[in-house]
Amino acid sequence: MILYGWDVILFEYADVSSVFRIKSLNTAFTTQIGERYHFVGERHDFWELVIVIDGEVGVTAGEKTSVFQKGDAILHYPMEFHRVWYAENVPAEILIFSFSAENVPEVKNRQFVVPDLRVPINLLHKIQSVFTMDEGNVHAMCREELNCHIVLKELEIFLLELLRGRGLAFAGTNSKSAENYTRLVRCLTDQLGKDPSVEEIARLCNMSAVNAKQTFARYAGMGIRDYFNRLRVERAITMLRDGCSVQETAAALAFSSPNYFCTAFKRITGRAPTAYK
Repeated sequence: MILYGWDVILFEYADVSSVFRIKSLNTAFTTQIGERYHFVGERHDFWELVIVIDGEVGVTAGEKTSVFQKGDAILHYPMEFHRVWYAENVPAEILIFSFSAENVPEVKNRQFVVPDLRVPINLLHKIQSVFTMDEGNVHAMCREELNCHIVLKELEIFLLELLRGRGLAFAGTNSKSAENYTRLVRCLTDQLGKDPSVEEIARLCNMSAVNAKQTFARYAGMGIRDYFNRLRVERAITMLRDGCSVQETAAALAFSSPNYFCTAFKRITGRAPTAYK
């Protein structure tokens, strides 16, 4: 169709309901990773992009660990256990964007190489310029709504460009301690219907209890029992949402009593189990 000298393409119907969109920006910051840095691994219900700006840093993602160098990045999906840690005498600086989003494109590999680090750094500066922190408030407020929309769209485009690059496989390190950590996590996952001691877990993995504890402290930043309880609570949330009662869930996950289950659940999530039913 020609209209006033222009070629015009007509669309009968274009469904844009499944287009990737950032719904909220949770954090945007840089931090230094040095010898005294310690961060306990975490899970949360939003996405997190970690980019190494300088140096190198250890990264735990699920049951795997790896060492990232300058320009490397990883996208953690919601509820994935993850942690960054100091890697052998090499300080680092990392940049983190965390956000809630819908229709995030599926990619098999979530490790990326950022072609130009100036792009995410400039994005961070733009975000800092259009959002302001009110005194006594932990939430940033938008200074100009239109500029906030623009900078979030730029972040969306940056993410899509990374995803379009298809990423690299998160193969993990080949060190003996990293392999032990993977074995420990898999063993804990297999034992969710039981209540094994640390010594039993170590024995199942052909390790001493001391070695198992040291391995977990290095890669997860927490004790084996703490991690195991978090795994059980994560499984409990799924069971509760599927219609299981508190009593059924506590019994299936080998908690000593429903009361202890509720106490552990609230300590980890900050909410009672009934909030997830």
